[in-house]
Amino acid sequence: MQDKTPEDSTIGARPAQAPANSTAASPIPAMSAVAPRPNAPVRERGTAMLEADAFDSHEEIQAICDAKTGLSAIIAVHSTVRGPSIGGCRMKIYPSWGAALTDVLRLSRGMSFKNAMIDLPMGGAKSVIIADPNAPNKPALLEAFAKRVEAMAGRYWTAEDANISPDDIAVMARSTQYVVGGDKGDRASGNPAPVTARGVVDGMRVCAAEKGLDPELKGVRVAILGAGGVGALVARMVADVGAIVTVADLDEARAQEVATAVNGRAIDVETLWGEPTDIFSPNTLGAAIGESEARALDAIIVAGAENNPLRTDADGDILHERGILYAPDYVINAGGLVSCYAEVVAIRSGANLDRAAMDAKVAQIGPNLRAIIDSAKASGTATHRVADAEAKRRIGRTA
Repeated sequence: MQDKTPEDSTIGARPAQAPANSTAASPIPAMSAVAPRPNAPVRERGTAMLEADAFDSHEEIQAICDAKTGLSAIIAVHSTVRGPSIGGCRMKIYPSWGAALTDVLRLSRGMSFKNAMIDLPMGGAKSVIIADPNAPNKPALLEAFAKRVEAMAGRYWTAEDANISPDDIAVMARSTQYVVGGDKGDRASGNPAPVTARGVVDGMRVCAAEKGLDPELKGVRVAILGAGGVGALVARMVADVGAIVTVADLDEARAQEVATAVNGRAIDVETLWGEPTDIFSPNTLGAAIGESEARALDAIIVAGAENNPLRTDADGDILHERGILYAPDYVINAGGLVSCYAEVVAIRSGANLDRAAMDAKVAQIGPNLRAIIDSAKASGTATHRVADAEAKRRIGRTA
């Protein structure tokens, strides 16, 4: 029936507005949003959107509107060369449809690269639901979105991202079989945040060793930007092995809560950029590092869970020129993807989740990052340039 499936719209459709009566308290998101620095040049604020059309071709972009529920969403499939695509669904209010499109394009390409670099037989995709995560009709929006995923017949598997929880996954599962990240049953992989954080900390150890710091992170200064679910876990993990932790978030109360829990220190976001540290760990919703941040950052290493922390490739070049080692995001933060893929395998095979195989794949994150660093050193090239070139080679792209 037509009224049970969201209708396609044009890319230029207006995004859904947040309900005026939405007053529920905000849950701790998987990732925190951090706006550009107040004094950032105007060029930086629009750069990501201006570069959206420069991304290599996506196989499919669906703009979805459902009049019955008010759903406004985008699904972007970047590549299925390696297999069916997979990538989480992010739910947030965007300032414009164009901003949502830019975000989903950057994220979906990153998922193609992430699958390629961790060597999974899956392609890359991502989706965004443009709505208040606390909207009272969230279940209806999720079900309408899930029906569109189901209509893609396995071309796209969705999962959690910012503001989508295992409970939300359960709601989606009522309308599609192509969703993972739930926490019920023997095949469920659960919240991917802990696995993501584990891979990030493994990557930090590789970077620390490369820069002559303690590879176990004892006594290493770690500055956490973004105290959401993943950032808080990274803070806890590094603190548990003796790192000295500083935390910043636009929600200063949340930053203080995380800092207190790990015997660390909370500071404001603007101050963090000039705070002397060993490892700067971005764990926000993306594009945290622009030109001014790359020049102001007082760190030796950048390593975090954030997808697309660089606003442009040129910002990564600045880090490289300054001698700051950057751990490419889709190499170091692949743990959550691995856990979701393990659930896909379990669903396809009808077997229980193979946690041993999942853990073995996550353990490859450190060696994969080591290989990128070694290649970058040998060629004198920035790590993000080396990683991009290798990822494109693996999915058959030449530019």
